[in-house]
Amino acid sequence: MVAPSFAAIGTQQATSTANPSVEPPAGLDDEIPGQVVVVTMLVDGTATVTGIPAGFTRCDGFPLAITVGGGAHRQEKFWGHAADVGAGPWVWTLSGGTYVNRAAELFVDCRPTGNPWDADFAGQETSGVNGTVTPALEIETSSDDCCLVFSATNWSGGAWTPPTGFTERRDSGDRNVTSADKTQASAGLTGSVTATCAGNDKRTAWLGALLPVVDEDPPVETEGTAPATATATAVRSTTRTTTGRPTAAATATAARATARVTTGAARAVAAASAAVSTARTRATAAIALAGVAFSRSTARTTTGTARALATATATTGIVPPEEHDSAGTAYATAAASAARSTTRVTTGVARALATATAVQVRGGGGPRLATVSRPVRLTSVARPSVISTSTRG
Repeated sequence: MVAPSFAAIGTQQATSTANPSVEPPAGLDDEIPGQVVVVTMLVDGTATVTGIPAGFTRCDGFPLAITVGGGAHRQEKFWGHAADVGAGPWVWTLSGGTYVNRAAELFVDCRPTGNPWDADFAGQETSGVNGTVTPALEIETSSDDCCLVFSATNWSGGAWTPPTGFTERRDSGDRNVTSADKTQASAGLTGSVTATCAGNDKRTAWLGALLPVVDEDPPVETEGTAPATATATAVRSTTRTTTGRPTAAATATAARATARVTTGAARAVAAASAAVSTARTRATAAIALAGVAFSRSTARTTTGTARALATATATTGIVPPEEHDSAGTAYATAAASAARSTTRVTTGVARALATATAVQVRGGGGPRLATVSRPVRLTSVARPSVISTSTRG
């Protein structure tokens, strides 16, 4: 996460009025999310704020009012999202005309919606007691990377020394108001926070914390949604970079999106490989089955041929076909039938093997085997029931 940070302060004004106007700080842009305007003012005497400009909200703990003795005054503080408050200037309304010292500060990288402040805050006033050191304040932040925001008043004014570790943003003009801020990297207690003013008078002080933006993880994507998620994440990252403040959070989000896209691609490649492997396995199985069919057909043909030859020999009782014309004819007939049968089987099996080996890859459906268009047909050798013989005279 990136902590909210100070960007600019508008012109400080100190005038007597019942309708104090506040000038916008440089860089205010109501189209950039995460910009928050914080207005701090000292209202002299007992006048109260009765009208607040649209889009502004009074910060928790205010007003801090000293109402007794000399040096009576109030510290007031308001905040608003840039998108809600507009371009300014902004005008408040008081219960009566009085001296008002006011200025607006701009903070960036804040939470873009809702209350940007952490729940814990501290504010205190010194009532009728004079002094130079502001009341000691301490809060406990609930998140890492918060921006601690401090403001204080001293009715007499004078040069300010900001709290330890804080950067002073306001210490000019009448010097009866100061502001400062500090990044707190880790959640927890801030320790005691005080500032010192050269004037010895009534004082008020307030301490709060602006929360960082929390990057939400993209929704768990189903198949085919990773590219869309990556695109949306890239748009958010580009928006932050356009503001001139590229953040570590945007880089981390882009890395997660890249990892998800890479994972999706890896899954797709694995699925395609599995489909090809399955197709090859099926093709191999088909070839093996065709081979078995060929072996069985050959065996049947050989057996049929052997039986036909055996029948011819048993009928004639003479083995050499050259010495008996009829027997020779029977042998020749059996041999020719066997040859034709073998040829048909061999041709049929060859066609089956060629057809089974052909694999067609169709888009999206994975590899598929073509079916065997013609079944293997076996032609057996017919057994002769009687083989005639003749004897030479």
